[in-house]
Amino acid sequence: MSTIYPSSLSDAEWEGLQLHLPTARTCGRPRTHSLRDSVDAIFYVLRTHCPWRDLPERYGPRMTVYNRFNRWAKRVRSDRPRSMNSW
Repeated sequence: MSTIYPSSLSDAEWEGLQLHLPTARTCGRPRTHSLRDSVDAIFYVLRTHCPWRDLPERYGPRMTVYNRFNRWAKRVRSDRPRSMNSW
């Protein structure tokens, strides 16, 4: 992580957010890309409004970040009451 973008999380912010993210599974393949890089990448895309294909390489494979974002968004949406799922 040589370049720090304005959208990158500080260590204190990461510590607080890390508690709310899924933990690594005990079975299956281990993660090869860090969650922190993925979260920083998601914030980068949301802040700059760039397409996923233009994500800087420092964040890892764009499809990994995109798939994590979609999985988390679907999980959050499925946890909401049915009346709130119209967005």
